[in-house]
Amino acid sequence: DSHQSDAVPDLPVFCVSSSDYVAITRRLGDNNVRRPIAFNIPQDTEIPNLYQFLLTVCNSTTYKLTKIKADLLVLLFESIRDYLKIENKRTIQQREFIEKSVTLKCEDLKKSLLEHLAIFKNDVSSLFTEGEVMRKLVVGADEAKRVAEKILAGYDSSLHWQTYRAVVRRFGEHVSTGKTNSKNINWNVELAEPLLQTISHAWSKTFGQDLEEKLAHFEFQLRGSLKVAFKQIRKKLISQDEQPSLSSASKGDLKRIQMNAFQLVNQQVADAMETVRSIVANQQRSFSRNLPEIVKKNLMDGYKAAGQESGTGSATRMKQHMKDALNQKKEEIFDGCVANTRRYMERLVVVLAETCGRALLKSSKQVRDGFAILWDQSNESGASASQKHEKQKALLQINPLLGHLLSIQQCSIHLCQRLSDNSVE
Repeated sequence: DSHQSDAVPDLPVFCVSSSDYVAITRRLGDNNVRRPIAFNIPQDTEIPNLYQFLLTVCNSTTYKLTKIKADLLVLLFESIRDYLKIENKRTIQQREFIEKSVTLKCEDLKKSLLEHLAIFKNDVSSLFTEGEVMRKLVVGADEAKRVAEKILAGYDSSLHWQTYRAVVRRFGEHVSTGKTNSKNINWNVELAEPLLQTISHAWSKTFGQDLEEKLAHFEFQLRGSLKVAFKQIRKKLISQDEQPSLSSASKGDLKRIQMNAFQLVNQQVADAMETVRSIVANQQRSFSRNLPEIVKKNLMDGYKAAGQESGTGSATRMKQHMKDALNQKKEEIFDGCVANTRRYMERLVVVLAETCGRALLKSSKQVRDGFAILWDQSNESGASASQKHEKQKALLQINPLLGHLLSIQQCSIHLCQRLSDNSVE
């Protein structure tokens, strides 16, 4: 559709000839040599180009994950360094003030995040259970009922009686092998196909465009709440109207700690959104396999009865068993598909909401944990000189490690940029 053109990625198209590639490269061994039909060199078959493209895409993902891990390690070591540098520099009153202020703001943040989640859940629920998919599904179920008997009857004359028996004894699924080619037969898929075809466009639009828009808006709202929370925390801690406020020397520590905590939480939000998209993709694949299974389950008695027939007139009796089973179960099969899909959609909403909810609670806790080094302290009153020396030694060792991690980080950025320039993202 023209209105969806902006969302379509700019991907290369490969017209491949796998049979010629196998022939040219002799992948089947010297005993199975045959002449290629159209091409004489492997590159012309486009298989090497497709392989290189997929390899580059996979490498791009690997480099990006490496960069993310390097970023998180840098933040971890910076947090450790900050803790060792500022430990026991603040009074008890300052520590109590900081902890109380941050905790209260984090409670407000959690409330705000959960409010966004409730709105998101309600929007997705309406999209899934009241949107175009469910409306089309009802139409598709009626169409599937109308043509079901015709689809099954089409095999009465097209299949040899022995092949017909093989199909019913395998509950509607069989690979028919001929002299020149083989044919996959799956009555369960074919009977569900009219329903799937009717909802295909609505399904793609719902999950490919509408849901993505809601996810993007949800993510935008979350990041907005996080920015507000961090801004309010900083304002509270450095306000001159508050006593005891942070000293000017501590404000530099606060800014660095705030940046590190903000990056960590933002990454958690990004990870949560990626998890949600992965769940949706997996559930979409399982849905297309689920409807034929409903057909198969409801026709099972018919398959079993037909499969037990033998002797004179068994071909006619097998076909009659299947016709009777389909007529008896037709309403139940396709109305059941509608009801099952509604339950499926409702469960998916719950799964998405629970996944996001766990991530958001973790994020609000991470904000508090990120600032905790401003009030945490160890009991150094009884610490020996050697223990204090070890702490200072650890601090000195962290800086070189940070240097190495920053190098890894920069390499990851450079590699990702190179791949991005080659239009792989």
